[in-house]
Amino acid sequence: AMADKDVKSVKNGGKAKSGKQKKGSKVDEDSEKLTKDVYKKLSEYMNAEVRASTHEYQLIGKLNLVAANRYKKMQEKAAKLNNFLLTLDEKCQKLVPYLQQIDALHANVEKLEKVTGQLDKYTKELEQQFRDVYSK
Repeated sequence: AMADKDVKSVKNGGKAKSGKQKKGSKVDEDSEKLTKDVYKKLSEYMNAEVRASTHEYQLIGKLNLVAANRYKKMQEKAAKLNNFLLTLDEKCQKLVPYLQQIDALHANVEKLEKVTGQLDKYTKELEQQFRDVYSK
């Protein structure tokens, strides 16, 4: 009920219609002063909230720019890496015939080693036979 009187007092320019109070009374003036103070502080609070929100949005905007720059750098690095891998793949493809020749050469060397081993064994057997024949 008291709050209703304060609101009516504010609506009427601080002049209460109550029969208990006279126009321009001390209570009316205090009520008006308090009401104005409340509205002033509420306005300051709301302005501070709006400023804080504005600062937050500015910060988010800056963070978005930083993130966008990082993603752009990552994209550039990925493109460079992709080009490097394509170049490396081309070089590997050019090496394939040489690697096949090396494999063929290795297979021939293995065959030669096998033949050499057989020849060495045969030579040792001949030498033994020769010793057996002339040592008697």
